[in-house]
Amino acid sequence: MTLARSLVRELVCSDPDLVGVAASEKSALCLVDFLSCAFAGAGLPYARQAIRAARPHSFEGGVPVIASGIRVAPGEAAFLQSVLAASASRTDMHAPSTSHPAAVIFPVAFACAALRHVTGREFVAAVVAGYEAMGRLGRVVVDENFKKRFRATSVLGTVGGALTAARL
Repeated sequence: MTLARSLVRELVCSDPDLVGVAASEKSALCLVDFLSCAFAGAGLPYARQAIRAARPHSFEGGVPVIASGIRVAPGEAAFLQSVLAASASRTDMHAPSTSHPAAVIFPVAFACAALRHVTGREFVAAVVAGYEAMGRLGRVVVDENFKKRFRATSVLGTVGGALTAARL
């Protein structure tokens, strides 16, 4: 079995009830931090510009975007919420991978959760899977050479976001 398949099987297919108390509590702390960043970022120039650009595409059945009053397609909602959080320039950081998981994981989780009923356990399990994916992959690929060429969140976030979405 490939490393990729092993990672997907473990993080996407495991029982949501197996997420431990420590991981659940940490995900709650990360959620509060993400929300504080998103609300703080909402009034800053990059976020205001992104929301202004998206406003004409808002529609009643869309996914709500934090602190904006607009509803857009799921992918756009995830993008906008990521911009809101990143605008604050203080999102959480996974030091070994030099990535900022919350700015990717929570926007994807919220967008997916808006599409169908998701329990709290399912939401937490998806968030934990996304964080784990970014952290594990980051420990493998991020070194000094990588840091000179790439921004870790943009590379690792694609995997973390995809596993979060797959989980939900």
